[in-house]
Amino acid sequence: MERCNPAIVRYLEFAREFNEKFPGFETDIHGLMKDASNGAVRYDVDCVRQ
Repeated sequence: MERCNPAIVRYLEFAREFNEKFPGFETDIHGLMKDASNGAVRYDVDCVRQ
């Protein structure tokens, strides 16, 4: 099981910013899903709450 900690959150925020700055060179992170269905880009990560 993986735990989400502040370092992981910072990495995911970095990936989001990178994807915005460099279209066409988006990062591919296992478990990170991009949703642009409503016109706004949103990233989701599935997680289980203990």
